[in-house]
Amino acid sequence: MRGSNSQNKAGSGLGLRIVKRILEYLKVEISYTSLSDRENLFTVIFNK
Repeated sequence: MRGSNSQNKAGSGLGLRIVKRILEYLKVEISYTSLSDRENLFTVIFNK
């Protein structure tokens, strides 16, 4: 989700990469599926 004041600002794309690296370190799986041009489904699996 992006705030209304960030609509015209491009991101560097690092946010999800950083989250993915942290989750990999914690042995948590993350994946995503593109649902449309503007929607993605993220799945996070926590192992016991």
